Amino acid sequence: MRYCLWKNRVLDLLYPRRCPVCDRAAPFGTLICPACALVPVRMNGPLCHCCGGRLREPEALFCPVCAGRRHAYRRGAAVFDYRSISGPLLRFKYGNRPEYADYFSEELAAALDRALRKDFRVPADMLVPVPLHRERLLARGYNQAELLARGTERRLGIPCRGDVLIRTENTAPLKTMSAPERRSCLKSAFHSCSDDVKSKTIILIDDIYTTGSTMDACAEALYRGGAGSVYFMALAIGAQAGQNA
Repeated sequence: MRYCLWKNRVLDLLYPRRCPVCDRAAPFGTLICPACALVPVRMNGPLCHCCGGRLREPEALFCPVCAGRRHAYRRGAAVFDYRSISGPLLRFKYGNRPEYADYFSEELAAALDRALRKDFRVPADMLVPVPLHRERLLARGYNQAELLARGTERRLGIPCRGDVLIRTENTAPLKTMSAPERRSCLKSAFHSCSDDVKSKTIILIDDIYTTGSTMDACAEALYRGGAGSVYFMALAIGAQAGQNA
């Protein structure tokens, strides 16, 4: 442990980490600039008891989306409001900034630890990152969801399994699609490929939750493979979740 700490310090000195908010070199030994640490807005109550999105009506249990639609996953949560970190997330996904995962996974692990104790109230058997299609993975060079899951594994000790769920269809970009269009597009995009998911409590890990279509499709694939229960933890949650804006 001490060797790893000193190794990380030396690497920080030789190759300063980029702050995930301003993208400049973070102060030595830190993951984010002190001033920039105030920029990401954390999700806090009142929150939807299904997707974890912010509620318009404080007395409600579910947001309009989740009240009118049954999800495949049991329950989920997110760390940040997407609008507060949209730029950093875009760089993380498309701007070749895998080092942002150090800070993001630290925050995600802390939030997941709280959710497992207070909201989900279950012991997790494995973390499963939402997979990329192999063509997109080759083009990008890394799966940002798996980087988050691996970082969370190191911090919480929950095994990360990036080999039990695969994406067999390279679907079109989802951000311009409506929720029904997303569900139709993702209907057969994912498949469980291991018996290791049978009867397990699984936490899906992804960077962004918007309408829930991707999480539902992944959960359905895992249930077809025999999973016991599926929850999710996202780094950020978008406006279409919770407030249905």
